[in-house]
Amino acid sequence: MTQQEDLKLENDGSRSSRETGAEAAGRIYRDHSLSVREKHRAWQDLVESGPDETIYVRDFVSEKLEQISLHKLLVTYMAEQKYVETQFFTDEPDVVYLCGLQNLSTDEFVEIREPSLSWEGCVQKLADYQDWEMIPGRYRAVATKFWPKRFVDGFMKEISAEFDESGILMEISSQIMMTIPRFRDLEYQMEQVFSVGQSQKK
Repeated sequence: MTQQEDLKLENDGSRSSRETGAEAAGRIYRDHSLSVREKHRAWQDLVESGPDETIYVRDFVSEKLEQISLHKLLVTYMAEQKYVETQFFTDEPDVVYLCGLQNLSTDEFVEIREPSLSWEGCVQKLADYQDWEMIPGRYRAVATKFWPKRFVDGFMKEISAEFDESGILMEISSQIMMTIPRFRDLEYQMEQVFSVGQSQKK
């Protein structure tokens, strides 16, 4: 059985009794071999077929301990990632893309220093790069979109994305929330909950 098949079996209503919802969500979150689409499908299965739980997190700014719904956190995070993805690929003026290649075995990163003014230009620079041995399954393309003229809470608006050698989106994030323009703490909350795995069922 493949990893993806095992994930599907555990999240389609027949999730292992050994796992809480937060533990299953955390396993998905930490699995860097899964694409953004695969993670969203697995989380959506959890939301639709599993019981909700109360999750305890600290606010990034106030550090106050708060209770939130696991399902609400997952749904909010997925919606934010989808919106961020749309923003990343949208052509617009006054933006800059910087890209590079990362070897997953050695963590070596090669930055293509010449910026691009469009995503298509960034893709072309990656395709034209000839000075690095690219072994299938062992490298990722990394790209960051910057808005040099736009700041939120003192932070420049930016989005970072990672793609495998087939061009599949594997990771996407932003330090600025796109749906609610402010410094984001969603990623901070996800790291707290799913790296530590602390949760309590309702």
